[in-house]
Amino acid sequence: RSTLFPYTTLFRSLHDLVINGPDKRPAISVKKLTVTVGILPLLSHQARVGGVAAEDVDIDLRRGPKGELQITQLLAPGPSSGWSVTLPSVELRRAHVRFDSGSEVMNFDTLLLNARANIPHGGPLDASLELHGTWRERGDAALDVRASLHADEGTLRMPFLMARAGDVTVVGTNLSMVPSGGGRAPVIGGVLSVDATAVAVERLLPGVRLPADAALTVTATPTPGQPWTQVGVIGRVDQTPVRFNGAVDVDARHARGELVTGTLDLSKLTSGRIVGEAAGNVSFDARPGGPRSMPVARALIRGWGAIAGVPRTELLAAVTSAGERVHATIDANGQGVPASLAA
Repeated sequence: RSTLFPYTTLFRSLHDLVINGPDKRPAISVKKLTVTVGILPLLSHQARVGGVAAEDVDIDLRRGPKGELQITQLLAPGPSSGWSVTLPSVELRRAHVRFDSGSEVMNFDTLLLNARANIPHGGPLDASLELHGTWRERGDAALDVRASLHADEGTLRMPFLMARAGDVTVVGTNLSMVPSGGGRAPVIGGVLSVDATAVAVERLLPGVRLPADAALTVTATPTPGQPWTQVGVIGRVDQTPVRFNGAVDVDARHARGELVTGTLDLSKLTSGRIVGEAAGNVSFDARPGGPRSMPVARALIRGWGAIAGVPRTELLAAVTSAGERVHATIDANGQGVPASLAA
């Protein structure tokens, strides 16, 4: 059914729309699809879609006999159309997605999507979305995703990201991935926070058990004109404060920095293999060595530990390695009794 009102807008409604996959079975089905398109912009190769609303949507992301997602065969890229597209409103109501990951079939129910996008011909893509629903196989765990996106000539930026599945939450601000060229790794920047308990992660990923609850914020700041990215981590592991400041050169596999922790429960972190407590400060600098050689590295460890009935012992250790050689010195002091070791 199509209507014109007020002579500049086209309304089109489709009912019981079905798109079959390569196996001739329904891949996408929609009970009702309504599209609103501005007519005058079409004269200048601009598709200004006033809105797209789909109700009672069912999407089956199954795999073919070779393990590939069948829907990818429906989305084969074609030549550029030369059109600019504006989508101020995309709505999905009562949607269901079935996804075959290759190892598990997952169902996402009662999905509600609100999105918008601006796709100028030859220009950057700007889009944002809010998605809500439940994950059937995880006890109907609540899903909540909100994000904004800007993509231009290989550069991807996300001013805001919030994703929650069950009781696991990830929040990102000013995330970016900029291509470096020359076969080098892309430059990544931004702030990403993760808040997850061990129980919540295991509910979502059965068989995966974190040693402790964690709430961490990672900040990555690329250094202009240099291969280094400054990395900062701050937060808590099992209610214990942790902090890391350092730098990473991904292409050279070179990392350096300092890690500081409060008192850690080693019993939890090692699943009971080591009983005791420890705290420390670790500074390091490490990069790959030559073929069949050990890394070129140095580390300085200052801290204390009380392990398996051994009284609290202060520790200072220095380790260096290069080529086939490793050198270490350890100075320990437990209850006023010093000890030293060099190797």
